[in-house]
Amino acid sequence: MEHPYTLISSNLLISGGYSFWMADWSGLQVVDGVITLSFYGLAIALLRDARRSNQSSLRPLLLLLGLLFLACGTAYGLRVKAPEWPAWSLTLAEFLTALIAFYTAFILTRRPLALAIFPEGNAQEQWEKDIALSREVNENVQRLNTELEQRVAERTAALEAANQQKQQALLDLQAREREFRAIFEQAAVGMARLTLEGHWVQVNQKLCDLLGYTQEELRQRTFQELTYPDDYELDQAYYQKLLTGELETCSFEKRYLHKSGEPIWTLATASKEYTDEGTIACFIAVIEDIRVRKLTEQQLQQRAKELTDLNVILAQTATLLEKRNSELDQFAYAASHDLKAPLRAIANLSEWIEEDLTSQFELPEENLHQLALLRGRVHRMEALINGLLQYSRVGRQKASIVPVKVQQLISEIVDSLDLPSGFQVELLTEMPVLNTNQAAIQQVFSNLINNAVKHHNRKEGHVWVSCGDRGTFYEFSVADDGPGIAPQYHEKVFTIFQTLKSRDEMESTGIGLAVVKKIIEAEGGKITLESDFGKGATFRFTWPKDSG
Repeated sequence: MEHPYTLISSNLLISGGYSFWMADWSGLQVVDGVITLSFYGLAIALLRDARRSNQSSLRPLLLLLGLLFLACGTAYGLRVKAPEWPAWSLTLAEFLTALIAFYTAFILTRRPLALAIFPEGNAQEQWEKDIALSREVNENVQRLNTELEQRVAERTAALEAANQQKQQALLDLQAREREFRAIFEQAAVGMARLTLEGHWVQVNQKLCDLLGYTQEELRQRTFQELTYPDDYELDQAYYQKLLTGELETCSFEKRYLHKSGEPIWTLATASKEYTDEGTIACFIAVIEDIRVRKLTEQQLQQRAKELTDLNVILAQTATLLEKRNSELDQFAYAASHDLKAPLRAIANLSEWIEEDLTSQFELPEENLHQLALLRGRVHRMEALINGLLQYSRVGRQKASIVPVKVQQLISEIVDSLDLPSGFQVELLTEMPVLNTNQAAIQQVFSNLINNAVKHHNRKEGHVWVSCGDRGTFYEFSVADDGPGIAPQYHEKVFTIFQTLKSRDEMESTGIGLAVVKKIIEAEGGKITLESDFGKGATFRFTWPKDSG
């Protein structure tokens, strides 16, 4: 084993006495090279600043420091190349470096660098400015830090609020999605979501029941495949309008094909669902079964056709009836004239015979009675003809509607009837004003009052007229204290030509009450009789307030 001294002998050291191990020579060269370049860089920077400096006191110091770093760099550079340079060159470089370093230290001890940078007259002031500036900078930094912290806190709060809103929006969206799904699945109508090509994406059970397919079977088909051929063109027209944006939603009737092949009438309503980018994501369809409604419409159309046909028949019948009424009026007028002419001739002839015979000799009372009876029958026959004409004309003749003061009308009727002095007609209530056919209401009151007087069993009697409000009608009553009418005859008295006594006992045509009933019913009213034998009679009838 070698002696340790041998290991560090001069043969193993770099010439010049530097303790760099031969084994690490290459690595140390790299390090010294970096240091050399650094010194040269500092020297160049200081020399450049000395050249650019405007302060005369600072420029020499910068030059001196630049020379010092330049000498140090040169010494290190020579170390890197130590084996190649003579030993005296490295010694000289280090000596110069030592002189420059000593001189620099000497200068700096006599004049500090700070005084060179800042002249003596302004040093204190400059230091105070620097301190104030430093304080201001620190305050600004603190203020900015405070503002930054505040902004960070505000931004954090805003982000938290936005996050909460986002979470709430997400919860709301999930709730709406659940609600939509519940509505979708439990809807009473068929609902579906379809792709832009027409494929069924999502369908509810109601639609499956309507079309007879399972959900999986529907997803394998398009709505075009299930559209009834006659409705395909209309369906495609709406489909294209939805795609092009001409329509946002549409609703129309169409037929779908059931799985069995049967066409099913539906009301289809389609709308669009959009993506966040504003493009069409899919179609939403609501399909309602309207088979019952279509059947009802067909039945209504059939009924409408039947009603149209019936209206045509009614129009024809009305025209024919109007023609028959006109012919009947002409016949009645002709019959009246033709029947009355012979009757008047018979009456006149009986009077002439009576005059001729009485001028020649005195006729027996029996013959005079027979001639008088003959003329009475003639007058009765004439009254019957007039009554028949009145009865036939009721409801067929158009009359003007005018205001009628009922109280004044009854007073005029009483005056025109020339009642016996023992009879009194009293109004028990205030009478209204009617908007009606005056001739018709006048004939009703005239016949009823005249009938009460004519059939009275005494020479003195009372007739009472009253009125009550019944909504759109008035109810009038004409009562008397006459002999009354037994209940079994209450309907009979309104029958034409029916009388309770023989015409020889009391002259009557049996038409008056029949005419009264027909007039009242033609106006939409009703007439009733309240009476009993020996207790008088009360006729009640309703009449519209306004016949217009």
